[in-house]
Amino acid sequence: MKIDKSFYGEVEGRKVFQYSLKNSTGTELIVLNYGAIINKLLLRDRKGELANVVLTLPDLESYQKNPHYLGCVIGRYAGRIRKGQIVIDNQNYQLSQNEGENTLHGGFLGFGRVIWEAETRVLGDYGEIHLTYRSPHGEEGFQGNLNLTVIYRLNERDNLEITYRGISDRNTCLSPTNHSYFNLSGKVQSVEEDYLKIYSNQVLKSREDLTAEKDLVTIEELNIQGPYIKIKEYMDLLEKISNFRGIDHTFYVGDKGGELVKIADYYHQPSGRLLEVYTNHPYINIYSGNFLNPSVTLEGGSRAVAYGGICFETCEQPNAPHWGLGILPQGVLYQKKCLYKFSVKGNVKSSMKK
Repeated sequence: MKIDKSFYGEVEGRKVFQYSLKNSTGTELIVLNYGAIINKLLLRDRKGELANVVLTLPDLESYQKNPHYLGCVIGRYAGRIRKGQIVIDNQNYQLSQNEGENTLHGGFLGFGRVIWEAETRVLGDYGEIHLTYRSPHGEEGFQGNLNLTVIYRLNERDNLEITYRGISDRNTCLSPTNHSYFNLSGKVQSVEEDYLKIYSNQVLKSREDLTAEKDLVTIEELNIQGPYIKIKEYMDLLEKISNFRGIDHTFYVGDKGGELVKIADYYHQPSGRLLEVYTNHPYINIYSGNFLNPSVTLEGGSRAVAYGGICFETCEQPNAPHWGLGILPQGVLYQKKCLYKFSVKGNVKSSMKK
């Protein structure tokens, strides 16, 4: 496992670096200590050719704006919190409201626009990038001084594991996730013709402002748990139970006592690249890049396209703190994981329905 570190830029006089992990197959993960951003992920296809399979912005200035959260760690709380209002110990708290009346992905700053402390390690057949951010009490309205460490681990089998560890000196709420947009074609194009399988038949209901309700909706009648189908067909199915076009739905994973559960497969048939998603988070929000558009300039000068990438945002129950639920107690260690298993397969009919 090869590890590298290089200068990337400066933010308010503070240096930003990019860190890379590269295994013997050529798979390479590049992470910034700004926003704990996954800047690039290079993977081979069935012909052995490397391509970047996450959407990448051209420079640090673009990441400082980054309205679509490309690649960054979300925090303190993923998703939308209605009216920015949370309840802890029967007391109401007001968060910053950065999306109309609501709080989205932690507020105006969040964890995607701050500099993290970073270190790298090599242990056996894998390498790690450890990033730590100390969020002060009251930041964006959240309670408690929070220490959060995110660990990116890449091994020789092309498995990328993300571990989140956090602890607070007060009762607080915490739901970190990663907001990378995967496009297994390695090109700037829609993912609508790619294939998806979701191992859940329950999603959270949502309001018109896209904040989540408490109730789960069973969608067995839509056969969404059935055969591996094209992403655009999932969009059509999910449109029947929601008020918006595309995938932006929170699926229930469940609680297996900390065990990693397989929740999704994403397959690009022309390249053969397959992504299998596992997590011990209780929920996952799957988002098909519905709001991406040509106003976003990507690396190399290409313009983003609608549905140009798909996010697998493993998380706690969205909007739960609004009802006083999902509170992380003072001094209790929070630890959750997400595992991305990458491989190269043949035809979807022979490989994916087994």
